[in-house]
Amino acid sequence: RGHRPAFLEEQYRMAPEISAFPCRHFYGGELVDAPGRLRASRRAVHAFVPPLQFLDLQSNAVREERTGSWFNKAEAELCAEAAFD
Repeated sequence: RGHRPAFLEEQYRMAPEISAFPCRHFYGGELVDAPGRLRASRRAVHAFVPPLQFLDLQSNAVREERTGSWFNKAEAELCAEAAFD
């Protein structure tokens, strides 16, 4: 209604493993990674953990009554373990 979407042709920020999702699902495969993006996005931790990973933890988020914030303790514990192992 009154606004036309503007789409990128090339992206410069995301690791290619991350940009693959929006490229496929929102851009119909038309979004390309800038030259050198793969090399520029590599970090030492990627030797052990990929830049993007989906895990089914078989757990649920819980809402904290006092603040209304959502959290998932199992997810937080897994992330902490991966970060500090």
